[in-house]
Amino acid sequence: MDVIFNTFKSNTVIHFAGVKAVGESVADQMKYFDLNICGYVSLLSSMSKAGFKYIIFSLSVTDYGKPQYLLYDKKYSINPVNLHE
Repeated sequence: MDVIFNTFKSNTVIHFAGVKAVGESVADQMKYFDLNICGYVSLLSSMSKAGFKYIIFSLSVTDYGKPQYLLYDKKYSINPVNLHE
């Protein structure tokens, strides 16, 4: 990431790279920890070294559960999908 951040100068990163399959995340917890937590920390570290100041982080739609209405907005209640549904 350091090479990319030093090549393309900006002050903001848009982060869409998390993984989110509920069943798989329970079956392979360390993979999800490594990708979602360690990967995010690595991203923030590279951003800091390159002088990036802002990040836009996209939440998973899984956090909102089955759609109540479209388009998602700030009034949407969070109802995470889990294995018990």
